[in-house]
Amino acid sequence: MKDVLKKAQEYWRSAGRNGLAHYRAAEIAAKRNRQIGIPNVALSSIVATSVFATLSDSIDIRIKFATGAIALITAILAALQAFLSFGDRAEKHKAAGAKYGSIKRKIDMFILEFSEKQHEQERDTAIAKLIDISDELNSLANESPTLTEKVYNIAKKAFDGGQKNP
Repeated sequence: MKDVLKKAQEYWRSAGRNGLAHYRAAEIAAKRNRQIGIPNVALSSIVATSVFATLSDSIDIRIKFATGAIALITAILAALQAFLSFGDRAEKHKAAGAKYGSIKRKIDMFILEFSEKQHEQERDTAIAKLIDISDELNSLANESPTLTEKVYNIAKKAFDGGQKNP
């Protein structure tokens, strides 16, 4: 039974690391969304008010050029924001982090349930439940957005440094 509990602890660590990594990835994506979105909104406002001022023939050509350049930058930022979809990516990572947290809590309960049991019949039940948990982890790994190695390694280090085995 110790080998089954050891495997459960490995799954617990994996779920914890991945959950933390997805939460970190969500924070990064949300920050990038703001870094593109806020300037885009500000520049759009500037362009919208400047367009009316540049309609007059007496406006300096440099002001018209600056307004056109700002409009171009605004269009590029809007296209980047739509293409990179950091907001959607942040939500997907956050959802994956929550699901990994749920599985981690399920493993906590599994370990509590089976840590004192030693009978062979209980071992078979424990293995069956652990297979279900493994299937959940595999399914979640397949449906979750990809993590960069850097984000995962940072989360792994933070998790391993702050967590004790269940």
